[in-house]
Amino acid sequence: MKSEVLKIRSTVYEAVDMFFRSNGFYEVSPPILTSFSCEAACVGGSDLVSVNYYNKKAFLSQSGQLYLEALAMQLERVYCMGPAFRAESTLLATHLSEFWMCEAEMINISFDDLSHNISSLLTTIIGVVLEKNSSDLEKLGVNVTEFDKITKKQIPQITYSDAINILRKESIPIEWGDDIQSSHELLLSKYFDNLPLMITLYPRALSSFYKQVCPDDSKLTLSLDVVAPSGFHEIVGGSMRENDVECLRKTLQMSQSDISPYEWYLETISSNPKKHGGFGLGIERLVTWLCNLNTIQDAIPFPRTKEILWP
Repeated sequence: MKSEVLKIRSTVYEAVDMFFRSNGFYEVSPPILTSFSCEAACVGGSDLVSVNYYNKKAFLSQSGQLYLEALAMQLERVYCMGPAFRAESTLLATHLSEFWMCEAEMINISFDDLSHNISSLLTTIIGVVLEKNSSDLEKLGVNVTEFDKITKKQIPQITYSDAINILRKESIPIEWGDDIQSSHELLLSKYFDNLPLMITLYPRALSSFYKQVCPDDSKLTLSLDVVAPSGFHEIVGGSMRENDVECLRKTLQMSQSDISPYEWYLETISSNPKKHGGFGLGIERLVTWLCNLNTIQDAIPFPRTKEILWP
């Protein structure tokens, strides 16, 4: 791993902490060992990594989100930086089996508040990296001016339906309800001056169980992804969280034969039915984009994939 990439990665961590601490967030530490999948009922979700836990089956965490939601009920605004594990069955330049995520949860916010926090975090990170690591970026062959313009503009937003319409105009064979692929993301980013693009209001059928149903259209969820330009894929995923326990229970039962591992979460939401939302930012995806790397494996010192477990 190049030293310039290590330095930039370190600055990303510094900027994340600076943003959250200056905006009233508390850092918390969700567990790594769990008994359930955070991404249940998610189309295309990755398999869990299982471990033998005192002769019981346990899993390495896919996300600390559900725990952060519970902690946000007490502290209002929380975040964490921690590892996540997904049993990726294929070897791709965009996926790791072990990676790091910045996650945040907030109560008493609107969907607009959520998108604003995500945009502000990204522009803060880019601004700090430009301030401290411009020479490192240049050594990596990065066009610094492309990132400088991001700090001076709003991240553009379109709905999922808008994205489908744009792709159809470009003669892409895609139907409403289909997943947006990486090749589609590349085309869409070109429509918006190669800026990061926020895509909102995804179909409910493509959404995880915890994403809140849109009050204006039950076929949609109050969800969003931020896609990096130039084909660097999704870097942030977020949503308002469903606070209707019966809706949560029904969605879980549609995909899980046993929902007992989620009862603690359902009880938490039932006791605290507050409006809340949050997001996750993939550190390696972000670093891959910032450093213009060919593969995500170059964004972490010791990558772990289906075939790499050494050193």
